[in-house]
Amino acid sequence: AEDLRRKRGVELKNHAEWEKKFGKSPHFVNELAVMLENEKLFTEAIEVRKRYIKLVPSVSAYNALALLYKRSGAENRWRT
Repeated sequence: AEDLRRKRGVELKNHAEWEKKFGKSPHFVNELAVMLENEKLFTEAIEVRKRYIKLVPSVSAYNALALLYKRSGAENRWRT
């Protein structure tokens, strides 16, 4: 996780390539969503977070999506 964050510029530029390799890994998908959110790429982060929920349908995953909606300004989405 830390390695991904440390070199996030490289990973974000090549995230399609990384997704081919690690796209079914819940850990990778979660870290990618975090990195995209940190870069304020909210639309992409929301899509990745939804993929994470399919892999790990937990309360914390749904909470993370709700917080992402709130942070992105989609207030009508985060409350539902």
